[in-house]
Amino acid sequence: MEDKVFILEITSGICCILTAIFLHYSAIPKGSNKKKYQKGYNLVKLASLILGIAALTFAITGGPTQIYGKSNFIHLILPVETLLIFWVFIYPIYEKEKLKNFLKHQVFYTSLLFSANAIYIFVAHGGPGEWFYYILVSCYVIQFVFYTIIYIHITKIWLRGKIWETGNLKKYPLRTWASGFIICIMGIIAEIFPNPIYLQIYTLCYTIFFISLGIQYHNYSIISLNEQVAKESGISPANKVEQPHPEEKRHGQNNDIIREKLRAWEQNKGYIKLGITIQDLSREIGINRTYLSNYINETYQTNFNGWINDLRIEEAKQKIMQSPEINLSDLAEAVGFADQAHFSKQFKQKEGIPPSIWKKEHRPPKEKI
Repeated sequence: MEDKVFILEITSGICCILTAIFLHYSAIPKGSNKKKYQKGYNLVKLASLILGIAALTFAITGGPTQIYGKSNFIHLILPVETLLIFWVFIYPIYEKEKLKNFLKHQVFYTSLLFSANAIYIFVAHGGPGEWFYYILVSCYVIQFVFYTIIYIHITKIWLRGKIWETGNLKKYPLRTWASGFIICIMGIIAEIFPNPIYLQIYTLCYTIFFISLGIQYHNYSIISLNEQVAKESGISPANKVEQPHPEEKRHGQNNDIIREKLRAWEQNKGYIKLGITIQDLSREIGINRTYLSNYINETYQTNFNGWINDLRIEEAKQKIMQSPEINLSDLAEAVGFADQAHFSKQFKQKEGIPPSIWKKEHRPPKEKI
C-alpha cells in the first residue's frame, strides 16, 4: 500500500513539472492581448511547478507513510495554488489598475495564511482535529468563496464585451473554473476528514486537473488570440461565410450608424469637453445610451471613461509634439481633464511613463542640447 502511495506521489510531482515544461516551450500567437495571456502562461507554469516540487519533496521525505502528513501537505499548498489559479483566469479577461491593487492585497493575505500554516505545522507540530487547525481551514474557505464571487462577477462583464460569441470562448474558462471549484471542495474535505483511500483519489484528481489546466489554457489562449487577430483583420473566425440573422444584420447596421457618428464627433474633438458623460454623448449624437455603451465596450474593449481618456491622451501627445513648451497644467485642461494630477495618472497608466518624461523624450532634435 505504501509503495503505491509513494509511486502515486512521485508520478503526480513529475506530471506537474512536465506540464510546466510543456507550457514553457509553447508559443502564443501574436495579438493585442498576448501580454495578458503570457502572464497567465507564467502563472500556470508557476502553479504546476510549485505543486510538482512540493509533491516530490513530500514523497521523498517519507510523507506518504503518514496520513496526517498528506493532510498537512494539502493544508499548506492549497491556499497558494488557489491564488495562482485565480490569477490565471483573471489576467486575460480583466486587467485594470484596481484589480492589480486587489491582487497585491491577496498576495499579502495568502502569505499570512501560508506563514500561519507553516508555523502551525512545523513549529507548533499541530495536525488535523485541533481548534486552530479549523480556524486556518475556515480562512481558506473564506478565501476560496471570495475568489469565486469575484470571478463570477468579472466573467459576466467579460462575456458581455466579447466580439466573437463562440462556444469555445465561454466553455474554456467556465468549465475549467468549475473543475477547479470541485477540486478545491475535495481539498477541503481531504483536510477535515483525512482518509487514506480518499487522499489517493484526491491526489489523482488534482494531478489530472493541473495537466488539463495547462492544456486547456494553452488551447484557449490560441483560439482567443486567433479570433482577436481575425477581428482586427476584418476576417470572420475560421473563414466561415454565413448568412447573417435578421437581428444580427440590423445590429450591424446600427453599428455602422454609431461608427459614422462617433467618427464625426471625434473629428470635432468633442472628447475635450470637461465632464463629458455617456448620457451627454448619447443625446448629442442621437444614439440610445445602451447601444452606444455596448458598441464602445465591444469595439474598444474598454468602458466609456477608458475610451474618452484614451482619446484625450492621444490629443495631449499631439499637442506636446506641436507645442513642446506647453505647460502640463494647461495641457491637462486643454484636453478635457479636470486637473493635472488626474491627467498624469491616466497618462502614466496608458503610456507607462509620466507625461513630463514623455515630453522630454519626444522633444524635437533642435531642442535637445
